[in-house]
Amino acid sequence: MLTMAVRQSIVRVVLAGSAVLLLSACDYWPPALQAQIEQLKKEAEQAAAERASLEEQLNTANKVRNDLQMRVDEVAKAYEQLAARATMLEQDLATEHKRAARVAEHPKPPAGKTAKAPAKAAKNKPATGKAVKPSAHH
Repeated sequence: MLTMAVRQSIVRVVLAGSAVLLLSACDYWPPALQAQIEQLKKEAEQAAAERASLEEQLNTANKVRNDLQMRVDEVAKAYEQLAARATMLEQDLATEHKRAARVAEHPKPPAGKTAKAPAKAAKNKPATGKAVKPSAHH
C-alpha cells in the first residue's frame, strides 16, 4: 500500500533517529551529517504529509463507494418492483387475450335483434307493477 519512496523515507527517518540517539553525546557533527539529517527530516515530513493526503483520498473514495453502493441497492430494488409489475401486466394481458379469443369464437347476436325482444316483453308486462288498462287499439 505504501509506495517505495515512502518506505525508503521511513527507513531513512528510522536510521537518522538511531544515528541521532547514538551521536547525541557527541558535541561536534560534521556539516555533511547535519545536512543529511535535515534532508531526512524534510523527507519524513513530506512522507507524513503524503500519507495524510493518501488517507484522505482513501476515506473520500470509501465514502463515494458506499454512496454508490446504496444507489445500486436502490436501483436494484426499483428494478425488482418494475419487473414484478411487468410480470403482472403480462399476465393481465394474457388474460385479456384469452377473453378476447373467447368473445371472437362466440360472437353476440346483432344489436338490432336483441333490442326488439326486450321491447316486446315490455309491452306485455307492466313496468311499474301497477295494472295497465287495455287500450282500444288492440
